[in-house]
Amino acid sequence: MTLGSRRPGRGRAGHLARAITWIGLVAVAAISFSGCQSGLRPSDIVASLKADLPKIEQLKVTSLYIAPPSAEGSAGGCGDSFDYPRGNFATDPTTKACIASLLDSGVVLLAFDAQARADLDSILRDSEQRGPRLVDVHWVQHSPSGQLVFGSFSVVGDENGYVYAPGKAVDYASQPRSDCAEAIDADWFREWSCEPGAFPW
Repeated sequence: MTLGSRRPGRGRAGHLARAITWIGLVAVAAISFSGCQSGLRPSDIVASLKADLPKIEQLKVTSLYIAPPSAEGSAGGCGDSFDYPRGNFATDPTTKACIASLLDSGVVLLAFDAQARADLDSILRDSEQRGPRLVDVHWVQHSPSGQLVFGSFSVVGDENGYVYAPGKAVDYASQPRSDCAEAIDADWFREWSCEPGAFPW
């Protein structure tokens, strides 16, 4: 698979990402759960995120979003959301705001069942034990063999996005329109307030 050859997140998961994720990104950037930045270096956050990848890969997660504790921060009015092979789950899938945000997307959101909530909670619990808790995961791609090959991650208390692009982070972060990005290592870069079109996805 060539990462630059297609926009990550097409298909069922892509509809959910397009319908919810951009609203969620604004909320994450505007509302800090802790009221301040995490205080950790980007390299420390990436080290924590690397440890989160196996569970996300194991469950084949394509997106998750944890809504801030305020009505304004709920992505599309749907509350927490979690997308993986068992379905697209949300805390409040039947609210008018949530339904309106998904019009024309083709996405069918389900209320969390016990298994979906347990799977999401296991990711969050493990993440919080290592460092800042995950609050947003999107644009995730898995290879045909199930390996996670691309994804964007946000953590509590930090408005940057951390993008996993194995072997391509330096190239992406050095593109002409990516003056809002910085490579952390060969596989990860962070981005802040990038305009649409800065990257090939």
